Amino acid sequence: MKTTFKQEVVYQLLHWLEGNIHTPLSINDFVEKSGYSKWHLQRIFKEVTGQKLASYCRQRRLTSSAFMLRLFDKQIDSVGSEHGFSSHNVYHKTFKRHFNVTPAQYRDALHWSCKGLCPPINLTTQPVPEGRLVELDAMTLRGRVTDYAFTQDTICHFCWDKREALWRQRLAEAAAHPGALYGLSNVIKGGPRADDCATLQYLACFHPDAGGTETPLVEIAVEKQTYLHFSFNGEAQQFADFIKLIYEHALPTAGAVRRDGYDIERIDPQRFSASRSGRIDYYVPVLV
Repeated sequence: MKTTFKQEVVYQLLHWLEGNIHTPLSINDFVEKSGYSKWHLQRIFKEVTGQKLASYCRQRRLTSSAFMLRLFDKQIDSVGSEHGFSSHNVYHKTFKRHFNVTPAQYRDALHWSCKGLCPPINLTTQPVPEGRLVELDAMTLRGRVTDYAFTQDTICHFCWDKREALWRQRLAEAAAHPGALYGLSNVIKGGPRADDCATLQYLACFHPDAGGTETPLVEIAVEKQTYLHFSFNGEAQQFADFIKLIYEHALPTAGAVRRDGYDIERIDPQRFSASRSGRIDYYVPVLV
C-alpha cells in the first residue's frame, strides 16, 4: 500500500527516534527534525499512529531502559541518564510508576515480565509472529557451546549466518543423521572485554543417540515446561527481524513472563539449504 506524505514523515521520525533512543530528546528536537510546528507535528503523529508523540517517546525510552537493565551489565544511574532522565530519583519514580517495580527489582528478578513494555511501531514488512502455548517434554541434548560477546550496537549480529555455520559444523560431527537439530540460546550479563555488556551463549546440539565422539561437548538436561511457540519459514535475512519482533512485540503484547532458561530453536536439517532459507520452530520459556 502506498504511503502518504504524512505517513512518510512520521515513519522517518520513528526511525530517527529508534536510532537516537539513548539520546535525551524533547518535542522541540522532533519539531526541528521535521520542520513542522509543534502543534501540527503532534496532530499528524496522532493521526498516523493513533498515539500521542510525547507519551509514545516516554514509553519507548522506558522500554529501551528496561531491555538494557535485563540484558546488559550496566549501572542503573547510567541506564537512566543514557535514556534522558535527569536524575536517579526521576528515573526511579518514573520507572516504578510505569512497571510497578523499581529498576533494581526489575533488573534482579529471576524471570522477565514483559508486561508494560511498549512495542515500537512495526516499520518492517514482516508481520508480528503469533505464538501459542505448548508444553515440551523433558529431553537431554548434547552440543557444543559458543559464546558471542556483544554490545548494544551488535546485539543483532549473531543471526542466520553465524548460526548456520554452527549448525553445519554440528551436523558434520554426527555419526547418524539426526531427525532434528536444536539451537539453545541465553544471555549472560558481562563479557570478556571491558566494552562488552553481555554474552550470548549458544549451543548447537541434538539428541545423544545421533552419536559422534567429538569433544568438548556438553550435555544439557531440558526440563518439561511451558513455552510460547513461534514458527519461522522464510529467508535467512528475515530471521534476525523475526526474533526481534518476538521480543519487542509478541511477548509484550501477550503480557508474557519469560522464564529463566534457554530459548530453543528446532531446526529441520532437510529444510535449510544453500538457498539460504529454512523452517525453524522457536520456543520461548514462559510462566503461566
